[in-house]
Order: sequence, then structure tokens, then C-alpha cells
Amino acid sequence: MEKYFTMKWKKNGSWHHKEVDREKFMDIMKSIKNGFDGNNEISAKLCSFDNIEVIEINFDRNMDNPEQPKIIVSTPETQEAITIIHFHKIIWAILNGYCVTE
Repeated sequence: MEKYFTMKWKKNGSWHHKEVDREKFMDIMKSIKNGFDGNNEISAKLCSFDNIEVIEINFDRNMDNPEQPKIIVSTPETQEAITIIHFHKIIWAILNGYCVTE
């Protein structure tokens, strides 16, 4: 398994990407999953993927459809859209933190 996966996002009409350390990302998701028992649907879902290759977030699309904001998770075997309502502020804060150009 690769050490990194790609975080890809679209903001203001432009696509960006960066490499994300898989182990660090999964450690964060596991800590949220374990720390927020009963309110950990998204972190548990992300932890369920064995080999994430790409997480894609189209912020422009999510702004146009705020009731159904989603991310796309791609592995070698599958691609899945995960709706993350804005109520999940911690998950969105983490994802937003990765989606910055340096």
C-alpha cells in the first residue's frame, strides 16, 4: 500500500491536489471514530476503506447543493460518494485543512 493518497478538490472553478500521508489521516479518522461513539458515521465509513487512492471534494458543487455536500472516495476496487451534512463540522474542518494550497 502506498504511503500517500491524493486529496483532490475544486474551489472557484479550479482543481487542486496534494499528497496526504495515509497513516496520519487514518489515525485522525480512527481517533474521531473511537472518541465520538454514536456520532461517528463519517469517520467510521472512511476507516472502512482499505486502500484509498483519491478523496475528491468539489466545493463548487457542494455550494450549489448545500443540502447534499459530498466527497468521492476512490480505491483500486471502487468509487463511492459519501454525503457529509454540514452538521459534521469536525470532519469538514479536517478535510478543509487538507484542501489548501501551500
